[in-house]
Amino acid sequence: MQKTIIFPGVFILILGLLLIVSCSVADILTDYTVGATTTHTISSTTTATGTIATVEGVFPAGFDVSGATLGAVSGISAGTISVVGQTVIYTVTTPVSVPSGTAISIELHSIVNPTTPGLYFISVTTRDGIGNIINGPTSASVSIVPAAASSIEVTGITDPVTAGTASDVTLTARDPYGNVATSYLGTITFISTDLQATLPADHTFLPGDAGVKTISSELVLRTAGEQSVTATDTIIPSITGTQSAITVNSGIPTSFNVTTSGGGTETAGVSFDVILTALDDYGNIATGYTGTAVNINFSSTATAAPDSTLPTIPTPQTLDFSVTPGIATATGFVLVNSSETPMPSTPTSVTPSTTISKTVSWPIVGVITGAVVVAGLIMFIVLRTHTARTE
Repeated sequence: MQKTIIFPGVFILILGLLLIVSCSVADILTDYTVGATTTHTISSTTTATGTIATVEGVFPAGFDVSGATLGAVSGISAGTISVVGQTVIYTVTTPVSVPSGTAISIELHSIVNPTTPGLYFISVTTRDGIGNIINGPTSASVSIVPAAASSIEVTGITDPVTAGTASDVTLTARDPYGNVATSYLGTITFISTDLQATLPADHTFLPGDAGVKTISSELVLRTAGEQSVTATDTIIPSITGTQSAITVNSGIPTSFNVTTSGGGTETAGVSFDVILTALDDYGNIATGYTGTAVNINFSSTATAAPDSTLPTIPTPQTLDFSVTPGIATATGFVLVNSSETPMPSTPTSVTPSTTISKTVSWPIVGVITGAVVVAGLIMFIVLRTHTARTE
């Protein structure tokens, strides 16, 4: 589609189309997109009679005219072209008088458009053999537009963000030169390094988006650490982009994960530790849980040994979750009875504003020296009680 604005002269804008009523200079391009190598057909109507020796076309910065070559010429005698800086000069081989009102057209090939879209003005001047101006300078303008989209820029995702918090996503279609590809009408789909994420549905760009689309509150990241979100055109996969290094922080703690220092395999009669890890709703370590004097009560189903030796379940214990944020170690546990059979248990949790609890069971394998290998069970109910403050 040809888009030309002509000055001086009169023009009317109707429904986005320019209707030329009268003019003196026009410049029609074969390609109006940024960075394109194109042909300019510069047409002018003389307003004064004179012996035209040269026609000068001055192109604004951004156009590359260094490789310009001459095409068809009408309304003026044959000649050659030369380039000085941003000026293309058509020199008539044998100058003759040109009457007022004569339509002159000069075709220039291999001119490269600017890489920045916008309205550009090209000035045309005719001169006689000693450099006096006969017509002009008169300007024609051309509108250079962005090229087709070659990538998608993904921005606007909250960073850092708390796990489970909804975030916006802004998609910007870009051409190869980084301009907004305002004509992009593709459909975008999403992937993420966060396998727990809720991703936006596929979104199609509409003409009114003009290459920029914001999707509100459809993205939820849930896995702590650095994550990325990638948007890709569903038809042309090379049109893609990523917002990376999004820091996802863990949420508030809602449960404890309970393990032992031996990883669930302990020796009967030997003291071991219990490691508590505070977790948020998505299984992330709640690194914001950093109390230095947290009171923990323990209870257990462990029973006495056949010789009446009792297990040691030290409770309560005051634990420090600040050294390794969200993790603390309780000490001094001893199991002694090998008659208990491992059984499954179901973790339970309640709101952290009152308590954080979890019921956990795991097999304990104990070895009685010189005798037999036995199996036992420990089941703790780990309860964190809150007093004056809420964590």
